[in-house]
Amino acid sequence: MAWKIWIALLVWFVFGFSRGWAQPLCPQWTAEHGASEINALQKQIAKWDEDYFLQGSSSVPDEIYDQVAQRLKIWKHCFAQVNLNPAALEPPSLGNTLRHPVAHTGLNKLENAAAVQAWLQGKKGVWVQPKIDGVAITLHYQRGRLINMISRGDGLKGQDWSKAAMAIAAIPKKITDESADVVLQGELFLKVTDHQQKRDGGINARAKVAGAMRLKVLPPDTAAQLDVFIWGYPDGADNMRQRLSSLTRLGFPLAGQYTYAVADIGAVEHWRDYWYQHALPFVTDGVVLHMDQQPASSLWQPSPPGWAVAWKYPLKSQVAEVKDVQFSIGRSGRINAILLIEPVMVDDKRVSRVSLGSVMRWRQWDVQPHDQISVVLAGQGVPHLEKVIWRSPDRVIINAPDQNKYHSLSCWHYKPDCEQQFVARVVWMVQTLGVSGVGEAFWRELARHGLLSDVDAIFRLTEADLVKTGVGVNRARTFSGDLEKVKAAPTITWLKALGIPNTLASCGLESIDCHLSSAQEKQYQRIWHNTEWLELVARLRQQGVAAFNQFSISDQAADSQKPAALTGSAAPVNAL
Repeated sequence: MAWKIWIALLVWFVFGFSRGWAQPLCPQWTAEHGASEINALQKQIAKWDEDYFLQGSSSVPDEIYDQVAQRLKIWKHCFAQVNLNPAALEPPSLGNTLRHPVAHTGLNKLENAAAVQAWLQGKKGVWVQPKIDGVAITLHYQRGRLINMISRGDGLKGQDWSKAAMAIAAIPKKITDESADVVLQGELFLKVTDHQQKRDGGINARAKVAGAMRLKVLPPDTAAQLDVFIWGYPDGADNMRQRLSSLTRLGFPLAGQYTYAVADIGAVEHWRDYWYQHALPFVTDGVVLHMDQQPASSLWQPSPPGWAVAWKYPLKSQVAEVKDVQFSIGRSGRINAILLIEPVMVDDKRVSRVSLGSVMRWRQWDVQPHDQISVVLAGQGVPHLEKVIWRSPDRVIINAPDQNKYHSLSCWHYKPDCEQQFVARVVWMVQTLGVSGVGEAFWRELARHGLLSDVDAIFRLTEADLVKTGVGVNRARTFSGDLEKVKAAPTITWLKALGIPNTLASCGLESIDCHLSSAQEKQYQRIWHNTEWLELVARLRQQGVAAFNQFSISDQAADSQKPAALTGSAAPVNAL
């Protein structure tokens, strides 16, 4: 029997070592920068720990805390030779600790089904349980009587919660086994009704339990909300079936109700999916796989073992580092901020970009490269910035483009600092006119090669020009024919294609018979008094666009309602 155990441990070691290489790559920081980041992150975690353990409150969701703690572990490994601030590494002073009779091992977390299948390879007698999202504890019985309840702590010692245990009716104070020592490990959890993990999420259940345990006196109504799920019987029977039977006999039936034998990845996936979507009396964050056999408790260490692993549910919130901040400029001149982040999986979707919307919103978030954020999926699976977890102590400040430079009447001509808005205008125009088969990349390439000096330059493109850019002969001929057809489009369609709002576009070249608000009338006049706009319309008329046959830039406005060319540039129009 012993040799099987040692082989299992060896397999786990090799597997765990190889899995370590799958962790995120070490940051490309200098030693000085690495020390600064690690100390800052450790300080942040220490503050969360203080809130959690000393104040009984949770500053961040449990899944965020777990990810950040794992990230700190990786950074410390990456910068093992760096001198860190000792003060920053000190945990909050808890006091009143007891040593565990048997060490708490913790669990390795497998990332996906492939990793689970690899772990299952060659194993027999594997069982699956829901991974309860509560607070890990040890129950220590002597001669059948409960003498201690100890929080997990660091795995070797934890908080003495024995007094609270006596107030929790769900914890048996006496068991039928009157042997000298019975040590049980499990999860103290918050009882819930009809909880569906996929629908309801974590509800900060773990933090609520931890907060209750920090109370000097546990109120009866709070104690009634707590229960315990025993998943560890260190020196129990040799196989899982017998251990489950013993736990039920001792007064701990839940494990027997929620533990099933599994033979392959299909069975594991079934239970994981089932518990994720169906009602349970506790909050869960994944499943745990246990081997039938386990070594003697004297061999247990406060580190992940080889005989049990966890496969967590898809994260609703994922921590990611901001790599860069970019800005996109749309056809109306609106500037949007986009965060480029390290690629992460959020609820089974790969995310590498997060749009923040306007520059004002980005400034309100105050997020820059190297900052750490949490990302969630909003409606329709759109990545959304949930929270800035912490800001890098050595921040790289990115400046946004000048908002006064871009507006609804800017960038009718191509130049490098106008590329985004100019290309957006061309894309919008051809799509509105019904020209298909070409996208943004095509127009951007033409502009960069000097074939699109201004918006109307598309009508000066020849078939030969298109063929030179790599367009096939037939496609070039079809495209040229489509451009000729759109010249006959009605005035309202052309005005919409050029970015004029529907209400103003419906007025056509004059607003005499339109019922416009004062603001709309001013906007209309600004458009038709803008020099660049007037010159563009004139060129389109020269290109044969029938919609502007009645337009002449030389016309002077005898009637203030008619378009007229004025000298000078118009004031920016912020929304067309």
